[in-house]
Order: sequence, then structure tokens, then C-alpha cells
Amino acid sequence: MTGGEAILRCRAGGSPPPHVLWRRHDGRMPVGRARLDADYTLRITELTVDDAGVYICQAENAVATVVANATLTVYDSPRLVSGPADVSVVLNTTVRLPCYGRGTPPPTPVWTHSSLPQQPLSPGWAGQHASVTRDGTLVLTPASEDQGGSWTCSLVSEAGAAHARAWLTLVSPRDTPPPIISVPPANQTLPARTHATLHCRVQGPPTPTLTWYRGAAPVRTDGKRISVDREGDLTIT
Repeated sequence: MTGGEAILRCRAGGSPPPHVLWRRHDGRMPVGRARLDADYTLRITELTVDDAGVYICQAENAVATVVANATLTVYDSPRLVSGPADVSVVLNTTVRLPCYGRGTPPPTPVWTHSSLPQQPLSPGWAGQHASVTRDGTLVLTPASEDQGGSWTCSLVSEAGAAHARAWLTLVSPRDTPPPIISVPPANQTLPARTHATLHCRVQGPPTPTLTWYRGAAPVRTDGKRISVDREGDLTIT
């Protein structure tokens, strides 16, 4: 596991006694964290995933040179990169709850509901009104009343598990007030070749979908020159 210690043993004998050394297949031995004991045991402390690889023990004397390989695998506990958040949506619309993480080995996202009597849902699963995409996103379409409540995303691997929970509130269309723009964008006059950020804040419930327009056409974001952040602000560089 990351942060732990790896112990690689190598025993060699001969006449005359051989000289023993360790090396890594790509030459990148962990500097400052690898040491050799008197019995030629290699110890690597404060392991990172970059320490994984093939390590070679070489024994050499005047007669011959022999080598033996050992493969080091370093596990890294799952960690959430993009997880679900509490959300309110209108009944019979589409809901998407993300669940994406990293780790070594790569973790598998699994979804469970607090009260629905169904097996855990993993990527590739598809039912009548629910499915899980390959990247772990839970898609409910159309969202039904019994699907409201607590959803748990679990990232599971041999190295452990990480969990994130979100509360899904489903409201009737007749009980849904119109969205409110609490912070509208303001007019700006800027020099050429500068950055422009237009602020916009919206409120629900349910959580509104924010779309920027230039004239009558939706603004196309490319993630580089034109982008919209999670708060809804439009940035043009």
C-alpha cells in the first residue's frame, strides 16, 4: 500500500562469495527511500504508486553473473474525484449522479439505495428506469417517486473502499416554483485580449439547469477559451 514499506529478499552464495546489487528495470530506483540490509534485503519505505515495477537482484563473482527478478505492485486506496451531491429534481425527468474515482488497482463504482430492494448497481447495469454508465454515472430516466431518498456511491477495489452519499428529492411539477436568477450577469467593457468573466447564480428547487446564450444561440464551451464553471460563471479568454 502507498505509504507502507516493501521488503524484497535476495540470497546468493558461491565461491568466491558473490557481490550482490539491486537495480530497477528502468533504472529509477527510489532515491533516499531505498536501502540495502547486510543480508542483501532491499527495503523501500514510504511507498508511492510510482515505485511499482520490476526489481532485479544481481549476484556476480569471478565465475558467473546470475539475476533474479521480483515484481513490486503498490496498491493505492480508492479516492473520489467526482461524486454525487444532494439535488432536487422534478418527477419524471432525467437525473444524473456522478461517481468517478481513482486508485490502484482502478476502483469499481457501485451504487446502492437506502430502501430499494435491489442488488448493487455497477457500470454497464441497465434496468427499466435506471442505468449506470461505464464511468459510474447513475442515470434515472424518468425518475420515479420511489427512487427518491439516499443514494450511496462506493468505490471498491482490492485496496479498500471509499463512499459518498447524496439525497435525491423528487418534487411534483405542480409544486415547482420557477427558477430564480439571484446574481444576474452585468454589462462589461474590456480591452481586447483580456479575460472576461460573466457571473450568474440561479436558485431552485429543483436545482435549475443553467445555459448561456449569445443572441439566440447557446454558447458552445470548449474547456479552453470558453468555459463555464460549476457555479455557472462564463469565462472567455
